[in-house]
Amino acid sequence: DTFHASLSFDYSQQGGTSTHTILNNFNPSAVSPLGVPLPPDLGDDRSSDLSLNFSSIDPVHDGEVKGANLTLDWELGATTLKSITAYRELEQFDTNDFDSSGYVFYDHSFTTEQDQFSQELQLLGDNLDDRLHWVLGAFYYDEDAFHNNRIAMGGNNGVPPWIPDVPYATRGVQRAIYNNQAFDIAIDSKALFAHLVWDFAEDFSAVLGLRYTDEEKSATWERERTRSAGPLSDILANLLYPEVPPTDLDRSEDNV
Repeated sequence: DTFHASLSFDYSQQGGTSTHTILNNFNPSAVSPLGVPLPPDLGDDRSSDLSLNFSSIDPVHDGEVKGANLTLDWELGATTLKSITAYRELEQFDTNDFDSSGYVFYDHSFTTEQDQFSQELQLLGDNLDDRLHWVLGAFYYDEDAFHNNRIAMGGNNGVPPWIPDVPYATRGVQRAIYNNQAFDIAIDSKALFAHLVWDFAEDFSAVLGLRYTDEEKSATWERERTRSAGPLSDILANLLYPEVPPTDLDRSEDNV
């Protein structure tokens, strides 16, 4: 009998700034997603210099990926037993200022976390003077993932600008309605399979394969708002972007 083992690791890390954007045009009659008029001097942050913007947040890109794989082979005469084990993990955080101005409109960030594990067992063999090749196997997969998407929908410090002595939003002040959408996903999958190749003639082979899979998927989604942007924006946010309590979605299936 012969035994072989192979172990591998991989790791990568990314850090730096996220996608650079500039504001090259501005419509003074535009409103925020909440229907609130935008500050008239927002257009002052337009830029013709591709390297210059007036972002109200720090552009961040931070990512990390790591994984490992272990393969074991036992040669048992005419048959071989193989085990394949793998694990991977991902973490990422990014921020973007899609309006590229000093005001808190369309400031965006997202967080992603994901890990997965898989295990496969194979029994392989050759018979009939190496004319019959076959594989029997079992497979298991488990994955968990979380993603949170956060974006500023705009707002101002109080009421519309035609009310005297009430200012617009203040540059660089994180006073806005933030729309948060969070997703939790879980996958559990199991499978049994068989594969057969029969070389019944010198130039011809017959192939037969069969696989059974049982898989369950579940997801939770919710939307919430954070930070106050003043009574007008709060009222509009309640009407246009109501909060959604955690909603569970489940699905299971099996097939051959």
